[in-house]
Amino acid sequence: SGLTSTNYSITFSNGTLSVTSYALVVSADNKSRTYGAANPTLTGSLTGVVAGDNITASFSTVADTNSPVGAYSIVASLNDPNNRLGNYSVTSSNGTLSVVPAELVVVANDASRVYGQTNPVFSASYTGFVNGEDASVLGGELNFSTTASVNSPVGTYPIEVSGVTSTNYSITFSNGTLSVTSYALVVSADNKSRTYGSVNPTLTGSLTGVVAGDNITASYSTVADTNSPVGTYSIVTSLN
Repeated sequence: SGLTSTNYSITFSNGTLSVTSYALVVSADNKSRTYGAANPTLTGSLTGVVAGDNITASFSTVADTNSPVGAYSIVASLNDPNNRLGNYSVTSSNGTLSVVPAELVVVANDASRVYGQTNPVFSASYTGFVNGEDASVLGGELNFSTTASVNSPVGTYPIEVSGVTSTNYSITFSNGTLSVTSYALVVSADNKSRTYGSVNPTLTGSLTGVVAGDNITASYSTVADTNSPVGTYSIVTSLN
């Protein structure tokens, strides 16, 4: 309106201004954590908010500390206290929270036995359980092995452990040590007597502690002979 003319009869006709939706894009970032850990801070991006419109984004997931290993959606939510979202065309992209296995170490406990005995019952210790869990959550059974047998000589031998499995734990197995210690072997010579000029009596004694299959015997000797004067003489043991 507002134009005038003596030569024209002016008619005014209105037009239309179309205000279209503004593109609003919200995207959740991908995250990862180990099983049993708290969720990391969930973040993302929000682009396209017009100045003065108090629109913000928040991010959430259904995964909690006890959620098993796997992938979980991170969902974006928009907060619009001033009811401005009707003016936007919203594109939303979820992120992914990857829950990966926690580290679990299984260690064969050290053990010992004496030479000639059978191996003891082996056991293991665990480091790394989360959520108050224990070995009952693992699959399979512990298996132990060692190269030491009953007749293995005194020394140290590895105790190997394996067998248990889990989807929520990445398991590392660590060897223990079996110490084979000396067996108590006792040899004693018996006391003897004779008269001067006589031959020595049969020298005897006792040998205890020989492991079955070990062909160890004892013999006894003395420096005294028929001509040795009256006195005392040691009877010495020797092992064969």
